[in-house]
Amino acid sequence: MAMTMGPYSLPILMTILSCLMAWIPPRSIGFYCNDPNVSHKYTTDTFPSSLLVFHMLIPILFIFQYCELGLLQAADPNRSNDDNSKLSWSRAWSLYGRYWVFTGVAFLTNETLKTFCPEARPHFLETCNPDWTKLDCTENANHYVTFDISWCQDQNTARNGAPKAIYDGMKSFPSGHAQMSCYASIFAILYLLERYPKNRRKLWRHFAVVVLIVAAFLASVTRITDRRHHWWDVAFGSSLGLIEGYISFFYMRKHILEFDAPMSEKAATIKS
Repeated sequence: MAMTMGPYSLPILMTILSCLMAWIPPRSIGFYCNDPNVSHKYTTDTFPSSLLVFHMLIPILFIFQYCELGLLQAADPNRSNDDNSKLSWSRAWSLYGRYWVFTGVAFLTNETLKTFCPEARPHFLETCNPDWTKLDCTENANHYVTFDISWCQDQNTARNGAPKAIYDGMKSFPSGHAQMSCYASIFAILYLLERYPKNRRKLWRHFAVVVLIVAAFLASVTRITDRRHHWWDVAFGSSLGLIEGYISFFYMRKHILEFDAPMSEKAATIKS
């Protein structure tokens, strides 16, 4: 079984890339001059994006292979280890291809919300480094202003690369780390509960579930403590990720059941 990427993978990738590279800039935002929620210092990420990508893409592949290998060994003890290994990896890549497409859709949802429902990050003012003479904030500190990128100075104190960095500073809602980490974790947990072989020690399943929960928790909470998102961004992102993970697994389950069909038919033939 070949790894299935789906016919919509390229458009999904291109749209995501366009949002990430600021080729599709976010809608304009507004904020209050003295709003402390957008006046925090920019800090490094405790749970960096590279770790998030690893969490989303690497463990799930080996979870697929481990579980499918155990099921194959239990279904036909006479099959050689080499055949079981090849077949389990074939299944794993088939599942992984579909999982990758679901992941792309979830990520696209996040970037779409960030682009069309923008919100200033907690460190937005430091990232923008605005020329305050252009803002109507001197006489009325509570004045609400609609953001204009021309206000931001070229010397971004927090991150270089304007306007990309500035556009990123406008994409607080919802938290991508919270959404994608919760999505990946709930998907993997549901798969483990559904497919973990009965002939394997359950201790490993419990351990994997705990690690997945802790990873999602850390990826979400640190976005607040690092001042990268507001708490409501994380709450919404986490909830959205859990829902997307459940829906994605529901559709994946239809494909998973196709693996068991030959086994069921063979068992019925033997009994008759």
